[in-house]
Amino acid sequence: FTNEKFYHYMQHSASMTGETGYSPRKLSVLKAYENILPYYEKYNPENLSIIRKNYLKIAINVKGRMLLNKTDDIKVLEMLESIIESYYKLVIKDNNIKLTTKLNIFITNKFPGLILSIKQKILKLRRG
Repeated sequence: FTNEKFYHYMQHSASMTGETGYSPRKLSVLKAYENILPYYEKYNPENLSIIRKNYLKIAINVKGRMLLNKTDDIKVLEMLESIIESYYKLVIKDNNIKLTTKLNIFITNKFPGLILSIKQKILKLRRG
């Protein structure tokens, strides 16, 4: 144990995680997960649940951002729907994922735009 500070985290409102709207840059996170999924399937299957869950949550989040911003890129929406369709049942049936997380995924998947707008309002209130 040490009291030393080894990491400094700064979030800018213009950063990819700080943006509240949709940007094609958000898709780069999905691409990163696509690249690491095969690694976890082959070398680290005990943690595959976490990767699948995160991949699904990001796809649902990006879809919600697109709906909120009325972005009608059909190809991207179809890709997101494909990811959601492929991973939704795997994640919901996975015993390694908490029930509260599954409930969050279920509700966010049913109402992605609404849930994302509520979460954004909460974050704005927290930031002051």
